[in-house]
Amino acid sequence: MPVARKKTPLKLRTSEITLENLPTTLIDIIGDLPQTAYNKELELSISLFDCDDDEVHPILSTEELFQEDHSMVYELRLSTDAIGGLKKKITKWKTIGIIPQTVLVPPYGGERKIKAIVRLVDIAYDPVIEKGQVVENFEGVLWTGEIDLDPMILDWGYVYIEKQKRRTQSIILKVAMAVAMADGSLSALERKIIKSRVHHWRDNAKNRCDGMTDQKRKTAYQGMMRRAVQRARAKKLNMTALIKSLRYMASPHEWSDTLDLCLEVITCNGIADNNQFIALNDIAHYSALEPTVFENIRDYLIMHLDITKIVESESYEFLGLDRNWDLVTTRKHLRSEYKKWNSRLNTVPDGKSRDNTQAILDMIGKAYKKYTQPNPVKKPVALSKKTQPIPQPQSESFFDQAQLKLFNDSE
Repeated sequence: MPVARKKTPLKLRTSEITLENLPTTLIDIIGDLPQTAYNKELELSISLFDCDDDEVHPILSTEELFQEDHSMVYELRLSTDAIGGLKKKITKWKTIGIIPQTVLVPPYGGERKIKAIVRLVDIAYDPVIEKGQVVENFEGVLWTGEIDLDPMILDWGYVYIEKQKRRTQSIILKVAMAVAMADGSLSALERKIIKSRVHHWRDNAKNRCDGMTDQKRKTAYQGMMRRAVQRARAKKLNMTALIKSLRYMASPHEWSDTLDLCLEVITCNGIADNNQFIALNDIAHYSALEPTVFENIRDYLIMHLDITKIVESESYEFLGLDRNWDLVTTRKHLRSEYKKWNSRLNTVPDGKSRDNTQAILDMIGKAYKKYTQPNPVKKPVALSKKTQPIPQPQSESFFDQAQLKLFNDSE
């Protein structure tokens, strides 16, 4: 009677190589496949975890090839056909995973201990893996192995990156609050819009992996909203300092997010307030965005909102003028604006849009007379001892009136 061959369990090993001048880790496998894997269409799935502290965090990847389907979490899936197929017994070490170290993003930077989880998967069941964990169709996992990789020295981790992102979002939130308060009050609708944006940020942070539990994340964003409301009601929001902080911290995408949120705040009640618009103008001016971005926002406000109060008030910023321009530049800009809006007058439908277009044309005409006439030079008049000079009013923007207190409001 023949003696049954003793099966050797599947084993893993790692090795370090340089591939295209980049440090790379290889994962190899050897041994007998489990009987449940016979005559099945198989895949191999590799997930990576950071195990350098008491908690286990998934490793992210900067390359889509090494990512889960719906997140940046590292996963490498290979059909067994792609590696030459797997027979019932693997008698020689076979490479099943290639891990370029430069694509890895750990939770924290520095030297990290990383563990690889290798799963043999039945494609027919297609188990769902999220953040390195099997969450559906568990029966599709036929075998699981794990192995420690050699310690790696990696750059800034995603927990630090997310912490910086929350700090920037906190500043954006306060800027939006300051814009909302520019008309003298924070309405319930303005607060609701800002709160909705905070919930959107929180949900996105969860999908990106930020190293936080759901409760910690909820507490962090609730605290961000609460502090912003408290500062707004106490009138302790320094727009100058907030914008200064964004100039150092915000990416172009975050500047766009700032303007988008502020635009939602301004338009929520259907009325364009002049002070709010001036604040938005200052934000756009000091951002890293192209001037056309703010011009498009201004055109949207003109076409969709009630601009009566702006027409009746100081409208310098609303017309896209810069107070530092000379008369030649100012005239040129106003002529260009008049040509643009005059060409639209016959194409916009009747109603608010058409009325606003006519109103902006009237505003441009008045501005051309008001802002392009040089002040007449008067001879100085000798003052008697009892005569005092009359103080002249200064027209300053919302941004100019704020005092510079760098980063005071950025925490």
